[in-house]
Order: sequence, then structure tokens, then C-alpha cells
Amino acid sequence: MPKQTVFVDAVSRGVQHVGCVVTVVGRVKGNANDTMVHLEGSCGGDICIDRSNAEGTFDTQVVEVVGMVNTDRTVAEMRSTNFGNDMDLKMYNEMVLLANGGNVKPMFA
Repeated sequence: MPKQTVFVDAVSRGVQHVGCVVTVVGRVKGNANDTMVHLEGSCGGDICIDRSNAEGTFDTQVVEVVGMVNTDRTVAEMRSTNFGNDMDLKMYNEMVLLANGGNVKPMFA
């Protein structure tokens, strides 16, 4: 697995991340034990996680997923971390925006 991933708030906005390993954080919507799980991303967008090869379970409402973006813009989960139930996703989204642009981007590389 690559040492570095791109932090994104949603992968549905464009094709620039297809084939890349990304890190997303979101609130689980629906059944967390399905093969395809939808997250509400930190920006409010929908992120579809392909969990067909996942080993763990989503045991909390907010999770971090590291995975490869497929051509259909789903994220094939490589690993995940439970982040609890009351994480401030708006604050996280501010970090994502900072990490992806401007003068502070090298801090996150």
C-alpha cells in the first residue's frame, strides 16, 4: 500500500481521483454491514464504499476509510478505522480543504 493517500471530502465531484488511494471520513448511512455502504462525507456529499473485501466492521457512526477509487467513483476499502459517534465533520472538512490547496499543502504531504 502507498505511504501517502489523498484526503478528500467526496469522490463524486470529478474523475481526478480515479485509480488513486484516498482517505475519506464520513457518517454511516443505512446498514453498516452491507457490501456497499454509503457515507455522508465531511462536505455533505455521498460516498459509496465497496466493502466486499473488508475484514472489519463499522462499529461507530463516523468512520475513516482508506481505499482505491474505482472508475464508477466507489471507494474499494483497503482498511478502515472507527472514529466514534460525535466527530465534528465540518471541522474535519476544513482540514481537508486546507490539505488540498494553498500554502499549507506541504504540511500534509
